[in-house]
Amino acid sequence: MPITELLFRLIREGDSVIDAGANMGYMTCVMAYLAGTTGRVDAFEPHPALAQRLRKNVGLLRQCRPDATSVNIHEEGLSTCDGQAFLESGPDFAKNQGTSQLTLQQSDSNGVQVTVRTLDQAIGSREIAVLKLDVEGHETAVLLGAENALRRKAIRHVIFENHDGPNSRPVSILSDYGYDVVEIGWTISRLIFGGAGSARLSKRFEAPNYLATIDLKSVRATADQESGWRCLRSGVHRTGSLRNGLVAGI
Repeated sequence: MPITELLFRLIREGDSVIDAGANMGYMTCVMAYLAGTTGRVDAFEPHPALAQRLRKNVGLLRQCRPDATSVNIHEEGLSTCDGQAFLESGPDFAKNQGTSQLTLQQSDSNGVQVTVRTLDQAIGSREIAVLKLDVEGHETAVLLGAENALRRKAIRHVIFENHDGPNSRPVSILSDYGYDVVEIGWTISRLIFGGAGSARLSKRFEAPNYLATIDLKSVRATADQESGWRCLRSGVHRTGSLRNGLVAGI
């Protein structure tokens, strides 16, 4: 829920946002709801089976929430270069379908060849409000493929999963481009943010998530000025869009 809440605080109607590692589309649907009819959502999911379910869930969203923006679904991955890569599911995929990993060289006989491109190529000259990045260890490669966008601060906020702590390569890359990086945490009543070098905020049962932003002051202000959970008050989690999405496997 903390990531959902942070999306509610950061995305405004009309924003362009990217979901990298969309899986079956829960975050994609939240983004589309928040961006409204005038926004744009690009969802990247290279796994063929997951991309098919993503399309189904986005279709359900459009039926139930016509005020949500349309979603551009890209059945491809993001990496350091344009071309081909291999998506390896591993032994735990049946239990957790969010565990597939991209590699540029095939090492698993069950790997699926997929198309990849750089984030710079995907963004072009656009401005992106939020990039959600959850690509199972391929985050560094995605960021290395976003050199131009990061240099010109074309991405305002990056939300990314990071198991390697404040000294990780993704944190280093984003910091080098002038982004402030903080860990995302929560209490029963609010979001909280810690410095990248502070004690871990995520709970033992959670994957640690970080926020890199060019406007940390405003992000902290929106959390400090209003406690509670906008995502719960909105009632969106009770609408048919996300209920039906859960049936479809989100």
